[in-house]
Amino acid sequence: MALRLILVRHGQTAWNLVGRVQGHTDAPLSDVGLRQAERLAERLAERLAGEDVRAAYASTLERAWRTAEIVVGHRATPVVRDDAWREVAYGGWEGLTWDEIAARDVDLAARRLADPANVAPPGGESFLQLERRLAPAVGSLRRRHDGQTVLVVTHGGPLRVLAAWSAGLGPNEAWRFKADNCAVSVLRWREEGAVLELWNETTHLRGLE
Repeated sequence: MALRLILVRHGQTAWNLVGRVQGHTDAPLSDVGLRQAERLAERLAERLAGEDVRAAYASTLERAWRTAEIVVGHRATPVVRDDAWREVAYGGWEGLTWDEIAARDVDLAARRLADPANVAPPGGESFLQLERRLAPAVGSLRRRHDGQTVLVVTHGGPLRVLAAWSAGLGPNEAWRFKADNCAVSVLRWREEGAVLELWNETTHLRGLE
């Protein structure tokens, strides 16, 4: 028996396009983001039907739960919104680009880049805090949905930390995993450990600007 997670990053927002840090800021999907979610819904239609997806979870931020609702469509599976799957909080850095952050908080920005596991933005979270937030959520899914396939729509930070964690790496290695908007990944969680079956697949987005 194993939990099989279909993991999705939310569609594009206007801030994604210009490189502004979003964190917990509740930015909606852009027109491109909505089209990305529709493409993903088409991409996953057969999988969601054929694998009997029993549950769908999403971050409580609109860009994630809206993506999830589009992907699920008219199926009977409701989207459960859960704060645990929110993006890592960037506190006072939200709304800024990384160039602006580096210019304003030179020392703290450098320390964050060097050690994101332990260094948090002002009023935000470190990646270790994010990992500790995610661990109970994953544990709950494993208990409630053992032997099932579950859809989770979340954000770049949680996806990268989860991938690093499943690979036996620490949160400081999370940057090694690319996470594009509306990319799909598959993680199978067995009793003996996690198997990353698919990562950051985006062929369904070809042709979108």
